[in-house]
Amino acid sequence: MKLSAEQIHQIEEKLYVDYDFYYDDAKHEVIDHIASEIEEEMETNSFEASFDKAFQNWHDRLREVEWTGMHLYGKIKMPLFYKDQLFSTFRNDLIIWVVISLLAPVLIYLFKDSMEIETINSTVFIYKIVVFAVAVFLNKYTLDKYKSGNYTTVYGQIAAF
Repeated sequence: MKLSAEQIHQIEEKLYVDYDFYYDDAKHEVIDHIASEIEEEMETNSFEASFDKAFQNWHDRLREVEWTGMHLYGKIKMPLFYKDQLFSTFRNDLIIWVVISLLAPVLIYLFKDSMEIETINSTVFIYKIVVFAVAVFLNKYTLDKYKSGNYTTVYGQIAAF
């Protein structure tokens, strides 16, 4: 059964009132997921019972928690499902970047005996330039996406689970 605009507004209102869920870039995704659960449950129950059951299922995931994570300026508050997904994504990205960052130095170390000091210096210099160029490219890429309106916060990306 399809929900009416008033029923969807009730979901949105509950998110605001009970959970202080003001993450606009993720709001529509979360409402869509909750509405889908309510619609499925309405095949056997009333809207009110389905509504209550869906929010019981989502209660822990919508609960606001603090996380210091990767933010150097202190704790931030976010819903638990954001934190779980962000932590998982952050951990995976960190592992990939550590492996990539250590690859060139490890290769230099392994082959140091067969290389001249000038070759090592040149290789390290090129490595520094490549790392700097990648950082500049990623910043420019993000800025271009932001200017074109295709940028969303990490909350919006996570909510599209």
